[in-house]
Amino acid sequence: LSAGVVWMNGSLKNLAGQVEHREEAIRNAQLMATQFQTNESRANEIAAKLGEHKGANLSAHLEKAAQSVGIADRLDSVKVSSSSITGDLEEKLYTASLSMLSLEDATNFLYEIETSGFPLVVQSAKFKTRMRSQVKEIKLTLSIAAYSLAATEGGEG
Repeated sequence: LSAGVVWMNGSLKNLAGQVEHREEAIRNAQLMATQFQTNESRANEIAAKLGEHKGANLSAHLEKAAQSVGIADRLDSVKVSSSSITGDLEEKLYTASLSMLSLEDATNFLYEIETSGFPLVVQSAKFKTRMRSQVKEIKLTLSIAAYSLAATEGGEG
């Protein structure tokens, strides 16, 4: 009888451990489901934002931004340096050059492009200063990554 009680006690402890382990697995699964829903929602928001700018041209966007801050004549060039596709996302890297800027012109332009809602990231900004007619001028070179939804074969769906 004593051996039976010891065996039953061991079996109950083993079952309790298994129940606890399964309860923890359920909690983890529920947490993962919640995180998945949050991430899926965020991914849908990002895809919608990217869709708003479908077919948009970064060069034209930068020209418009330069015009709105009054430096359109000082945007020297915008060139694509590379392009890559990862899943549904296309990333194009650009180099943009502006010259004869004041510090205020440069910061206004950066503010304009970074707050415009266009899907871009200024990865680096290189400032070169020089004196010209007793006035400091800046030559600004930007490395910009622009994002868009990658074109899918056979259309969307």
